[in-house]
Amino acid sequence: MDYLALLEDSYKIERQDDEELTKYEYLSDWIFQFTTYDGSISDSWGKIALEVCIVITDKLNFRYQENHDNYVWYLLMCNLPFFRDKIEWGTSIRGAWWSICGSNTYEIDSCGIYAPTGKQILTPLVFDEIKWTKFIHAMCNFTKLELKV
Repeated sequence: MDYLALLEDSYKIERQDDEELTKYEYLSDWIFQFTTYDGSISDSWGKIALEVCIVITDKLNFRYQENHDNYVWYLLMCNLPFFRDKIEWGTSIRGAWWSICGSNTYEIDSCGIYAPTGKQILTPLVFDEIKWTKFIHAMCNFTKLELKV
C-alpha cells in the first residue's frame, strides 16, 4: 500500500469540509485521534506526536529528550492511548520501542481515511512491523517533517 498517497488523498477529502485544515491537524484528529476542537492545538499536538513516532521508530529517544520540553512532551505522548497501547519500555519509558514483533499487529480505525476512489475505508488499517515503519515514515513525508535532534 502506498501510505503517502493514502494520507494525501484522505487529507484532500477532509480538507473539502475545512479549507484551513493543516496536515498536522489532520494527523492529530484522524490518525492520533486527539480531540481538541481547536485547530492550532491539534496542529501543535499532531507535530509533537509525529516527532515522538519518529523518535521511537528511529531509536532517537535519549537524544530527543536532552531538551527538557521534548522530554516532557515525550512522556506525555507515551501515556496517551495512541502510544500507550503500542509501546514497551522494559525498565524505563524514556527508552520505549514499538512492541510490534512476530505476529503482533497494530490497527488504526478512523473514519478520516479514504481509498483512492474517494470511498471511506470502514475497516481498520492493520500494520505489521514493516508496514508500521513505512506508515510512520509516510507521515513524515506527508508533513515534510525534519526532526532536529
